[in-house]
Amino acid sequence: MPNTAGLRRQRLSIDGTVWPFVATCLLALASTLLRTAGTDWDLVLVAAAVTALLAAAAAGADRLRARSLAVLALPFAVDGVIALLRQSQGGSTSGYAPLAILPVIWVGLTRGPRSVAAMTACTMLMFAVPIVVVGDPFYPETSWRGVVLWTIVAAAVGFGARRVVSELRRLAALQQERYRSRGRHVWTTQPLTSGHPTADRLSRARPRHHQPPSTPPRSCPR
Repeated sequence: MPNTAGLRRQRLSIDGTVWPFVATCLLALASTLLRTAGTDWDLVLVAAAVTALLAAAAAGADRLRARSLAVLALPFAVDGVIALLRQSQGGSTSGYAPLAILPVIWVGLTRGPRSVAAMTACTMLMFAVPIVVVGDPFYPETSWRGVVLWTIVAAAVGFGARRVVSELRRLAALQQERYRSRGRHVWTTQPLTSGHPTADRLSRARPRHHQPPSTPPRSCPR
């Protein structure tokens, strides 16, 4: 019997279900070591535990429905991990905000317009909710400017990536159609090529044009 665990790992490595999530979260967790002063390590541990549990759940999902739900949930879970790490290291000044663009690009390259819109809304909430719930001094009122700008940037990047993928798929489909048309043309014209019995019969039935025999020129009378 085939190794089901190996086949599952092969599928996951091909469609990129888990690895973008793990890579983004590991990058965020590793960046906590750049500045450890005042870090709330309990929140860092919670973020690490969430990353490990969600990655294990997605990789171990056997049923198609469960894997589909995991695929939809993982990009949004990245924002949750980033929010925890922001809170653990000073809030709006922690420096984790640029990582929020990575799940937007991920969804833009792999999902449809509705998912891109949902990811944009999730990014907006990641920056807006702490201002309302926590507030000063971690998230001052001036952070609302960042919420607006991040929402616009997320929408532009997400839908831009979606547009690029759609155009590439359209060009690939057009190229395949050209190859199929060329193959049908070659198949229909192949019986008339040289060496085929039909071509031989046509060549034998072709009328031949004979030139009249040449006559010697008449001598001029003297």
